[in-house]
Formats: sequence, C-alpha cells, structure tokens
Amino acid sequence: MENRETLLARYMVGRYRLGYENLAFYLAGALFEKIIDNKLLTQETLSAYELNRISLEDKIDRLRDEVLRNDTLYSDQWRDIFCWYMDTDQRPALRKPLSQNTDAVRKRLHNFRYLRNSIMHGSLERMRDDEDNKKENLITYVWRELAPKSFEMAYPHRHERGGIISSMQEHTADYLVRDIDEIDIKPKDKKVAFAKDEPLKILSEDFENLYKLRRKLVPFKNFLENWVNQFGLFTDILTTIDTTSGYIWLPLTRKDPATKTGILTCSVSMLATPLDFRIYMDFGGRAKEERKLYYRFINSDEYLQFVEQNTQSDLKVFDIDWYSHKFNIRNADKNWIDNRLASIESAASKIDMLPEKSDDPLTWNRMLHGYIFQKDEFGVIETITFKKIEPKLRSIIDFYKTFKKFAHKEGVTI
Repeated sequence: MENRETLLARYMVGRYRLGYENLAFYLAGALFEKIIDNKLLTQETLSAYELNRISLEDKIDRLRDEVLRNDTLYSDQWRDIFCWYMDTDQRPALRKPLSQNTDAVRKRLHNFRYLRNSIMHGSLERMRDDEDNKKENLITYVWRELAPKSFEMAYPHRHERGGIISSMQEHTADYLVRDIDEIDIKPKDKKVAFAKDEPLKILSEDFENLYKLRRKLVPFKNFLENWVNQFGLFTDILTTIDTTSGYIWLPLTRKDPATKTGILTCSVSMLATPLDFRIYMDFGGRAKEERKLYYRFINSDEYLQFVEQNTQSDLKVFDIDWYSHKFNIRNADKNWIDNRLASIESAASKIDMLPEKSDDPLTWNRMLHGYIFQKDEFGVIETITFKKIEPKLRSIIDFYKTFKKFAHKEGVTI
C-alpha cells in the first residue's frame, strides 16, 4: 500500500484538477514542509522536538548539496515545467533560468516557501499568478516529489491540454480523490462486527437511504472477507458515498492487494443503488483489452456450456452507461444465445472506434452477466439475505472462474 504522504499528494492533485483550489493549496503548503523535513532527516538525526524548533527557512538553508542534487528541481528531465527561479538576493528580484546548480535549487525552494507562507497565513488570494509567480508550480513540485509514479504517467500528455495537471482526465482525478477516502474508512469499517446467524439483511426501506444501506453492507463485507477465501478471492473496497452518490460497490477479486491489478481488470461485484441490488461480473475503467477478450469469450464453447447449465436460473444480461445505469436487460436464455452475435459485434466495434492512444477510462460496459433484485412498480424490493443471495453469488464466481480459464487459454491473466 502507498504511504500516507503519497496518497495525500495524489488527493491534492485530484482536488486541484476538479476545481477545489483552496483545499489543494493548503495541502500543498503542509506537504511542502513535510518534503523539506524528510530531506533534512536524510542528512541529520533529529528528534521531532528538535525538528519542530527549526524554522522552514533554516531547514532549507541547512540542506546539503548532495541532498539538493536529488531534488526534482535539480533534474534536467523536468526542465520544461520547473524552468526558473526568482533571485530575491537582488532588488528588484529577477527571474532567472533554473539549472543544475544547487544554489539555484535552494533559491527556488525558498520561492516555494514564500508561497507556502502566503497560503498558510491567508494572503493567497492577493498574490499574483503570472509567469513570475505560478502557484500551480508548487502543487506540481509536491506531486513529483511525493507521488512520482502518477506524475510521470501524466507527464507525456502535458502538451495536449495546456499543462501537466490539465492533461489529466476528470475521471482519473476523481480516482485519486477516492483512493484516500476509501483507505481512510477501511480501519473503521473493519471494526464492525457481523451477526453470525445472518450476516446480511437488507430491507426494502434501506434502499431509500444509501448511508443506511452502506451501514448494512459494512458488516457483510467483513463476513465475506473469510467466506471468499475458499474461492481464492478477497474483498477489496466498499465504496464511500455522499449525497450525490448513485451506488455502493463491493468488488471481490483475486488476491493482489499490493498492485490492485485484479480490481483494475475484472471482478465479481455486488452493487446497490436506490433501485436495485446486483450480483454480477464487472470490468475496470481501463480494461479495454479485457473487454475485447470477454466479447470473444461470449462467443466461445466455454460460455455456451455455462449458460446452458444456468438456463433455469434468473441470470440476466445487461448494459451499463456511466458506471451503474443499466439498460437493455435480457434473460440469458435461448433467445439471447441465438441472437447474441449482433450485441458482440456492436460492443467490439465500440471498443475499436476508441482512439488508439487514448487513456480515457471507459465509463460503460456491455453484456454484463448477473442477478438483479429490482424494485417493483410500487417501489418495493424483497428482503435480501445472505441465504437468498449465496447461490447467485456462487454462480457469478463460477462465471468469473470460467472466464479466467478462457483468458488463461488465450495467454492473458485476469
């Protein structure tokens, strides 16, 4: 798992990209001092008490040249972003080109310190934001220092939309924000006990309030943590919500918590909206190749065998737009089997029409398979218990494993 400072830096960038500038700048100010503290501690052994008694100005002045040579500002690699510093030793201060010179790097850090002090002491709004005082540079610097991996992923796209942060898609920014929300709440969720006799009981009225519904799902997730071990799966997240949320998502995926590539590709999923509860197989936003493979799977003998074994069930096939909004719901029956080729070709064509180098996450899915507990015309949904959903959950896990075997045969790890 990424450390706290990395997550906060990613959160800062995400918030800034989504338009929450004041919050992003306050985070940048706090994280900038943390960066300087970390650099100082690489060269000196200081207690927390001693560190807190040193001013930020003195901390920067005490940094040794060998430490400054490892700073983002010293590298020529990012020179088109960090290209200047203000030399405040002269009056008036002059803007000078930044180079591989430790004195210039130290002065640029002091420039950031002035900006940080303005942020933390409430005069940010009065500061100019022109070529000589680019506030966004502080956020970019903190990003490169604390979360270099995501910075370097965005860097090649910096010219596409007028800057490295502007090049980031809103979906990606939202993922950066949600990361820390979901990690923050995990320890609290984990403490919630589940009832051993009935780990899940959702009533119709629970769907009127997603906060209440999530409280029901927290202990159920904790129950599933052990239950899914028998299938070689683990529970990843239970998404956080606010008053604008449309769903709560609980994915079960293969065990790779370090890289989380399982959840990025394909997962057994449970999803609750105000209108329904679904148990189905889902795909990540960037899983383009996995979707193509899935469309081939739906046209395979392995798929036919699975569906034929489930013809008496209420298995559904449905499409999704914008993460959770389902439409085009069909029964997974003989009629579907006989006519599925048109849906396969339509979905494959939709993928093929995407720009080759696009890294935009996909917000849609086609031909998902699952079971749906739906509100009726009177707004009532049946009580949902684990006993009731367990056979359906096992069925989707079998579907997931059947797809994984097909993928393995094709040389792909799901």
